[in-house]
Amino acid sequence: MSKENRLLILWIIFGFILVTAIDAVLTSLTYAISFTSVKLGLSLSTLSIAIPAMTVVLYGLTTYLVIRKMKTDSAIKGIYLTEFPRKTFAIAAFTAIILNGVTNKLNGLAFEKTTELNNSLDALSLYGNVESGLWLSKWIIVVVLAWTYLKNINN
Repeated sequence: MSKENRLLILWIIFGFILVTAIDAVLTSLTYAISFTSVKLGLSLSTLSIAIPAMTVVLYGLTTYLVIRKMKTDSAIKGIYLTEFPRKTFAIAAFTAIILNGVTNKLNGLAFEKTTELNNSLDALSLYGNVESGLWLSKWIIVVVLAWTYLKNINN
């Protein structure tokens, strides 16, 4: 296998790791905002709309900023490979691996300790709202990005 092929594979893996790390940060942030909102006394009916809407905005803004930061235009035709960012790869991998586990553990502790949730149905409702907001946000971003870049490929 040529060096260029190995580098291409590393860049693909890097992309998956980076997206997973960004998703882990956004998921943690969404749960933190959700539990803070419950502690501040917002009703679950308000949160059932606010959490998914906030999550869509958060994912959309992050996607916009990441795409703006990337170099999407190049005068070079074909696959453009540069030096592989080992440090960024290591940080993203560490973040993706550690933060998902920490978020899940802290969510479990928060659900146990939150006295503002009157019963387990309230906790399940909050969990469902957060998860549906995360799911909806991820798919909206994927569909919009796919549509945008497929439209641009035809031009």
